[in-house]
Order: sequence, then C-alpha cells, then structure tokens
Amino acid sequence: MSGINLNVLNQQLAKLESLMLTIEKENKNKIQHVHNTQIISAKNLLHYLALRSQDIREIQNELHEVGLSSLASAESHIRSQLQAIRQRLGTKINEKILKNVHSNLQEPLEKKKPFSIRAQRY
Repeated sequence: MSGINLNVLNQQLAKLESLMLTIEKENKNKIQHVHNTQIISAKNLLHYLALRSQDIREIQNELHEVGLSSLASAESHIRSQLQAIRQRLGTKINEKILKNVHSNLQEPLEKKKPFSIRAQRY
C-alpha cells in the first residue's frame, strides 16, 4: 500500500458510481419498456457498460494492492459490488486515520491525566 491514496481511490470509485447512475437516468425511458422481471438486470447491464466504457486498469491495480475486489468478476451485480468496495475502503481509510492518530500521540492514552466533569447549577 505504498503510494496509494485511499481517499483518491474512493473518489475515483464514487465517480464511476455516479457515471453508472447517470447512464441509468439517461436510459430511463428504455428501461420502462423492459418487462418488470428484467428491470434489475437491465439496470445492471447499463451499470456494467458504463464501467467498461472507462479504462479502470489503474483503479483495479490499486484495489488489488490494498486487498479489495478489483471488479474483475462482478458482472451480475456490478454496482452493489462497487458500493461494497467503497464501504470496505471507507473502513480502511478510518483504520489508517486511527493508526496515524495513535502513532502521533506523544503519550499512550493510559498515561494521560484523567479528566473530570463538574456539574454546575444555574
């Protein structure tokens, strides 16, 4: 995970998801002509085509490097897979923040002076 900025990676995935939703919205009239039992599949196809219209090799490499799914085999549920990756990536971002905060503490938390709360009456 050497030079990968998790926030930037998350933003790139957010742009991909936004593109998927834009394509879905642009094709709303066509989706309405699809049989009710196939609407989810039609939307998924549009999401998949939106994703594959982009060069995502760098994103895939970075996802692989941080131990997340690279979207290589999520054809049947592409948007939900992208959302799950973003959720896991958010967890990784939070873990990284906590690790940085912890390493920047000058003293371990146990050695800090305890604080007290005083109640005041008005």
